[in-house]
Amino acid sequence: MVVDYSKWPLLSQVIILVLTFVGASSESTGGGIKISRIVMYCKSARKELRKALHPHSVETIEFENKPIDSNVISSIQGYLVIYLMIFVVSLQVLFQL
Repeated sequence: MVVDYSKWPLLSQVIILVLTFVGASSESTGGGIKISRIVMYCKSARKELRKALHPHSVETIEFENKPIDSNVISSIQGYLVIYLMIFVVSLQVLFQL
């Protein structure tokens, strides 16, 4: 069965694109970004926003009731940046064809 995705509404196309990023649970072998990484990244972003509002506050990031080291957060942020860079370059290559 062949499906022409270009005839789908834009919102449906965007939803499918976003769902390709969130491709796996924390212990699976899926190819997308693990949900646990997304959760930790969102908690990190929230922490940074709070720190901008309250510069002298001290807050730790916890995942599953365990504190997460700042090195782990840095590696997650680096991973997401590289993942998005590869995605953007891939899109550019595909649209050049």
